[in-house]
Parts: sequence; C-alpha cells; structure tokens
Amino acid sequence: MKYLKLVFAVGLVSIAPAIHAQVTEETCSEYGALAKMLMEARQAGVITLEEQLKILNKVYEGSPPTALKQMAIEAWDRPLMRTDEHKQRYITEFENKWFGSCMKVVVAREGAE
Repeated sequence: MKYLKLVFAVGLVSIAPAIHAQVTEETCSEYGALAKMLMEARQAGVITLEEQLKILNKVYEGSPPTALKQMAIEAWDRPLMRTDEHKQRYITEFENKWFGSCMKVVVAREGAE
C-alpha cells in the first residue's frame, strides 16, 4: 500500500508541473494523464482524497490550479467499482472527460484566431 502511494506521488510530481496556463494539445494530454492517475488511485483505494490534495499542495507550493483540485475531488465523487472491468471503464471515461474538455478549449481558441 505504501509503495502504491509513493508511485502515485512520484507520478503526480512528474506530471503536474507540466500543466500550465497556456492550454495546448500537449497540456490536454497532461490533463488526461493526470485524470487517469487520479482515478486509478481512487479505484485502487490506495490514497485518500486528503492525501491527494496534500500532494497537490506540495507540488504547487500551496497553490495548485483550481482545475486540478476539482479533478481530484471529482475522482472521489465517483463510486469505487468492484470488478476490474468496471474500474477500467471508469478510469478511461474519466481520462477522456478531462482530455476532451481541455481539447474543446484548444479547438475554440484555434477557431477564434
């Protein structure tokens, strides 16, 4: 269990700083990867929401982007699934939701240019 928490924290530290104000397709890929990681942690039951938010606070020196806090909270609003098939479906849907939402911003901005 402690190993899985460490893996989550290291993964979050490596991905989270890449997410910045300038929204690009690359940023959206990072959002999707982070969403996947958050939901994997949720579905594995390896880390609490409080621990996850503390990690975000440390990575962002006490000021994580609101969208990332919302992402973490939303992952914990989803029920914990029992079967691996259902867990994987939730993980994929959550990743696609955040990637897709981000890409809508990118496409809208490109259309406005």
